[in-house]
Formats: sequence, structure tokens, C-alpha cells
Amino acid sequence: MVSVVVSVAKAYKEPCINDGQEYAHDDVFLDADCNKCQCNDGNTLCEMNAEGCPEEESCIYDGQEYAHDEVFLDDDCNKCQCDDGNTICEMNAEGCPEVCEYNGNRYEAGESFPDDDGCNTCNCLRGGAVACTLMLCLDTPIPLK
Repeated sequence: MVSVVVSVAKAYKEPCINDGQEYAHDDVFLDADCNKCQCNDGNTLCEMNAEGCPEEESCIYDGQEYAHDEVFLDDDCNKCQCDDGNTICEMNAEGCPEVCEYNGNRYEAGESFPDDDGCNTCNCLRGGAVACTLMLCLDTPIPLK
């Protein structure tokens, strides 16, 4: 009688966890420091990147500069985000609100009104934003000599 011994290789390879994210065996990825890494049966092996991560590019949109990942509203109240030099906008079908709320009062777009401090003036802008002057307010007039 002949006996045959069969050895079974370990087929399952352990995943790796890096910066809270799980990677499967043989996955190649960049870590938080932009080092090229590979998952090898539960161990993360990385090639050091001496240059570090490239700096993300800012965006210029309608003449205004926005930082990478910055979220803003354009003139039509579309929600936009700067993504490494590219501006991505989600269209707002409703358009801009034509009223502002400020200190419990409602104002129409284009309307000016006094600020609560008594010396600055505010304007209701298209999109619901309020812009006020920033003059120094004095409670008591300064006597002239």
C-alpha cells in the first residue's frame, strides 16, 4: 500500500490596515506620507518617498482663489469645491435665495440697512449673504481741540 501525503499551502493571505483603511494582500497604495506601499500577508511594506506628498493646487474661479478642498458658492449659488486645481460644481436648480436674514429681520436682495451697532451699514446680497461695513464705532464723540 502506498501512502500519499498532501501538504496544503495557506491559501488565505491576511489583509493590512494602514491609516484606518483595510487593504487586501498584494494591494499597492500610497500612505499618508505618499510612500508607495504594498500589503504582504498582513504586513505593510513601503518604499520611502524622500520628496513627500506633492502640494495640492489651489483653484481660480471667477477671479477668486480657493484652496484645495475649499467649498464655496458661485454667483448662481451652485455649491463648488476646489479639487487639486480643478473646480467641481453641483448645479443648484432653485437658484439663489433673494432674501437675507440678519439679527431676526428679513431683507430683500439689494436692500441696505443699518447694522445693530448704529454706525455701520449692511447690504443684503444675492444668495442670502449679508455684507456690512467695518468702521470703528465710537460711543462718545471725540471733542475737537
